[in-house]
Amino acid sequence: MILLDKAIEYAEDCVSGKEVTTWEVVAQCKKFLNDYNNRQYKDDFKYYFDEDKLDKVEKIISLMRFATGFLGGKPILDNLATFQCFLVVNIFGWRFKSNENKFRYRESMLFISRKNAKGTICAIIFIVGMLLEQNYSEFYSICLDKELSSELRKQIKQIIEASPALCKRFKISKQWTGNLECLITKSYYKPLTANADKNNSIRGCYVVADELGAFDTKDNINALRSGQKSVLNPLMFYTTSAYPNSTSIMYGELDYCRKILKDEKVNERYFCLIYYANKDEIWEDQGIYRANPLRIEENYEEIRQFRERAKIVEKDKIEHITKNMNIMLDSVSDEEFYLQKDLWKKCEVDKVDFEGKKVSVAVDLSKTTDLTSISIMYQEGEVIYCKSHGFLPENSLNNVNRSENINYLAEEALDNVTIQEGDNIKYLDICKYIRNIESKYKCTIKIYT
Repeated sequence: MILLDKAIEYAEDCVSGKEVTTWEVVAQCKKFLNDYNNRQYKDDFKYYFDEDKLDKVEKIISLMRFATGFLGGKPILDNLATFQCFLVVNIFGWRFKSNENKFRYRESMLFISRKNAKGTICAIIFIVGMLLEQNYSEFYSICLDKELSSELRKQIKQIIEASPALCKRFKISKQWTGNLECLITKSYYKPLTANADKNNSIRGCYVVADELGAFDTKDNINALRSGQKSVLNPLMFYTTSAYPNSTSIMYGELDYCRKILKDEKVNERYFCLIYYANKDEIWEDQGIYRANPLRIEENYEEIRQFRERAKIVEKDKIEHITKNMNIMLDSVSDEEFYLQKDLWKKCEVDKVDFEGKKVSVAVDLSKTTDLTSISIMYQEGEVIYCKSHGFLPENSLNNVNRSENINYLAEEALDNVTIQEGDNIKYLDICKYIRNIESKYKCTIKIYT
């Protein structure tokens, strides 16, 4: 089977080091090979790999033709890159042992540089889904504006019209944002824009959140995900290149994916492919290869030429780092930060033990939307250990002026934040918290005179 053979080849090449890629992709490949060769045969593993289901997918893809580009008019199946096969195989091949029609992977992430055919692979996945999923299934893409969201529709339309065996099986609206319907299953695809209020009632089977790096909140994503609760085989597919956006939700999403790949978090239903250049490779060919797995030399030469220009033109430098090297950047200058976030993150520990310690307490107060914080700390040698607890009014959570990208409800569940009713900070709660520090953490507060 072409798809499976190429997927296994890709996984083995990444693990062996033959393929230049990121540690995240290597970790995902190791998981795949272990699951495929070992874990699926164990009784306590919920999933199995269904080659018969994948064979149906391969037969459909064999009917597709590329519409444009260097491969215009050629069969898609024969010309898919190995990393694309790896993605398709994992989405469609893994199933629940208890239900062969249900995907193992509920969520998939493709973080990849621009011009690596992420739109094409999304289009292929959606066409397959419209032909194989339940009748009357709904498929959606969501982006920050209609024009960007309709890009996927354009690519689906082009592949269908370029594929004689498929074009009579679909009805395509003449409106550039109109529905695209499969005549066999009555399933349809529609592009959406980011409007959480309008997206609440949508029941999507497959949903792709495109250019996720441009999103500052997950309101729309969560609205669409919530609408999938009654769907037999829901798929949330996140795709994006990097952005110069310090409040992007991608920071949190990438952090979560990396914890899964490091086995710090267990989520057997999230599949991640994360491509980017190392920071010391930004001006080197090695960075190009690592961040751009679609091995097309003409594209690499274009990047090399733009790279030389970016060394001189500051705005092009940002474009090169984010879109060619796929590295997220802050949207404001480093001088506007009190701390470098990546250095601060390296100092994080799972837990600080204050028992028996003499601690200092610091208070940063506010009235309304700003965060009030109580910090406790002690020093051992050259290392300072600290923990902070925040307080904020509940009604400030949705304030349009709040720019930080923090899920305060999740932080409250971790006992890092207290969300208070109303519009203002309640100082009696702050006093009570300070009085309870010694008993809660079994420490002694230093008195400075």
